[in-house]
Amino acid sequence: MELKKVLVVEDEEQKRRRIIQAFEKVEIRNYCLVGDATTAIKMLETAEFDLLITDMVFPYEEGKPVVRGEKTGLKMMLELATEGIFIPTIVYSFSMLSKKNREDLAKENYPLLFEPTMDAKVLEQMLAKLLLESTKGSG
Repeated sequence: MELKKVLVVEDEEQKRRRIIQAFEKVEIRNYCLVGDATTAIKMLETAEFDLLITDMVFPYEEGKPVVRGEKTGLKMMLELATEGIFIPTIVYSFSMLSKKNREDLAKENYPLLFEPTMDAKVLEQMLAKLLLESTKGSG
C-alpha cells in the first residue's frame, strides 16, 4: 500500500495534533483533516485517498453536536461500503469497536487495518509499517 494521500476524520484538536505528530515522524506530508462524517464521505467520493484514519465518535454533520453513544465512525464506514468505497482504515479512538462491529464491517469486506488504538506511538508504528510495506512492494 502506497501512502500518497491520507484522510483523517477527527473533531478534537488535541487528537489531531497527535496524529499530525505521527505523520511528521514517518514523513507523511499529504493529508486532509475533517471533523465530520458528511464531509469525509463527500471527499472520499470525489478524491482519491490511500488511507483513512478515523475516530469513532464525532459529529455526523458539520456544526451538529455529537450524538452521545453513537459510533459515527462505524456508521460512516458501513455507509462507505454500501456506496462501494473500500478504503484501508485505521481506527484511532478511545471508543473501540465491539466484536459485532468488526463482524459487520467484515460482512461488507471493509478493509479495517490493525486493531483500533488510541496510543500515538502505536499509530506511528502502524504508519511506519504501512510505509515500509509500500517501499518493499515498489522496489
